[in-house]
Amino acid sequence: MTADTLAPQTPSTQSPTTPTPATDSTGATEVPGTTAAPGASGTVGTTAEAPRAEPLHRRVSPAGHLAAAFAAAAVTDAESDGRGIAFREIPFLTMVGLRAVPGSATRARLEALLGACLPQRVGATARLTVPGGHLTALWLSPDEFLLVGDEAATDADAAAAAAAAAAADEAAAASAGPTGAEVEAFLARTVEGTPAAVLDLSANRTTLEISGSSARRVLEKGCPLDLHPTVFTIGTAVNTTLGKVSVILHRTAEDTYRVYPRSSFADHTGRWLIDAAVEFRVPEPPR
Repeated sequence: MTADTLAPQTPSTQSPTTPTPATDSTGATEVPGTTAAPGASGTVGTTAEAPRAEPLHRRVSPAGHLAAAFAAAAVTDAESDGRGIAFREIPFLTMVGLRAVPGSATRARLEALLGACLPQRVGATARLTVPGGHLTALWLSPDEFLLVGDEAATDADAAAAAAAAAAADEAAAASAGPTGAEVEAFLARTVEGTPAAVLDLSANRTTLEISGSSARRVLEKGCPLDLHPTVFTIGTAVNTTLGKVSVILHRTAEDTYRVYPRSSFADHTGRWLIDAAVEFRVPEPPR
């Protein structure tokens, strides 16, 4: 082996060849990847941007594909001899899970922060105040609650939510007021370092609303609870089952109920409701 073989190789210092920009008939330099602006001799313009691709993280409504089926299953009182029924999904409501031991100092601080006591019995609910809006606390167990945001009440609210979502590159929320992440951040300082816990669960469930004169009768086909108005009063919310699926059932008005299934059960629950309501699409036969 010779010394020449062992000599280190000196890196080349020659610069890579750079293509010479072309010139048009006017003498203007043409930059690769651009096009000349029409009507402007010697002016170079940039190529128009391609449409932005749909973001991969955009949320999808768990029961959005059932919208047409919900509409087809609806019937008015006039069409069914006073047995009206209607369904809809209210997607993307703010939902936050909260755990706090009854009688603890942390729970007292949370209640002071939220401006009201948390519910203290089965079925109870409470209205809470947070920066930017309000939440309804649903009792799930002595130390567990689901905080649910209000639905956007007006077209202006919905438009504002959609605009904010577009700016953030996210799906528009149906809630009026703060997002789940904002509520979690607001409460996190109070529960930090304690046995309490707070977590944004907005993607964990969706909201299916059933309303009309026959709403209770439809639910009674698959829910083991006593839903009589004297027992299941307006505002009551409980953990139960509907068509063998674990849900939270919340009565929000005289003939209006909200069913909160986990998102993976939204399709099954929605189809179960539609099937249970088939008989109410025709007038009741004379007795």
